[in-house]
Amino acid sequence: MTEIVPAILPKNFADLQEKLSLVRGLVRLVQIDIVDDKLEFKDGLPFWEDFDFEIDLMIEEPENKLDYFINAGARRIIFHLGVTKNLESSIEKLSGIIDVGIALDWAMPINVVEQFLEKIDVVQVMGIKKIGFQGESFEETTMDKVAILREKYPRLAISVDGGVNLNNALQLIKAGASRLVVGSTIFGGDNPAAILEKFKTLKY
Repeated sequence: MTEIVPAILPKNFADLQEKLSLVRGLVRLVQIDIVDDKLEFKDGLPFWEDFDFEIDLMIEEPENKLDYFINAGARRIIFHLGVTKNLESSIEKLSGIIDVGIALDWAMPINVVEQFLEKIDVVQVMGIKKIGFQGESFEETTMDKVAILREKYPRLAISVDGGVNLNNALQLIKAGASRLVVGSTIFGGDNPAAILEKFKTLKY
């Protein structure tokens, strides 16, 4: 069954806390997008007892934040190919401590992730051109990329992040996505809980 993962791009601690409260008790895993290397949560991650946190680090030097997020209780950290400068050393640092994922930007060929597959737990295919922003248009070529990955690596955990909505979710699942990361579609409306429930009850 495909996992639905709400994604939050927090402005500050209060914003993160508010959005988490909207899906508290409805999901276990939540992704937090970090695009500002100065953003920190001095009191740790809110509602840590209710969530497993996946940190999507879209910053050039994520190694500066690894200890912080490990201590904050992150279950998984995702690095971006093409953004992360010291990718291999960052992956090695987390080995055996927490799970690791790699994000494949929309224009990158699939083969660039192959050298890392034995060291990571998930490949996250980006469905938008401009990372670090929510509400961007979905790139249709993402479907083909997911399908090729699934055919080539039947047991691989494949996540899709960016532009995911109720209109393309079923297609992504049929293409081979095992996880859908959903941001603005859930949190951009008046009733995040209702939208999340629609994703969770999709028939496929």
